[in-house]
Amino acid sequence: MAHSVAFLNGTIMFSGLSKELSIALRDEIFSCMRYIKIPYDSLMHMPTKDRRFFIKKHNEVTEEENAKHNKGETISGAGLNNVADMNIRRR
Repeated sequence: MAHSVAFLNGTIMFSGLSKELSIALRDEIFSCMRYIKIPYDSLMHMPTKDRRFFIKKHNEVTEEENAKHNKGETISGAGLNNVADMNIRRR
């Protein structure tokens, strides 16, 4: 079986695009690699609509997790200092 080669390699992939779009696409690919853990080779062969689907799903899950986390009681910096002061006085 022949080894597949990316349709557009990294050197020419962004060459015909505006600087702004090139940067945006590179940021998108980087984010997919870093946060979603999709390997670079997979991203290069993945249709844009699939990549965008995974990004959207990742963002939805992250927002849900953040909302659950933020439902807990928060404490201000001053409140944290008061708790720390109480612990120091007890010793």
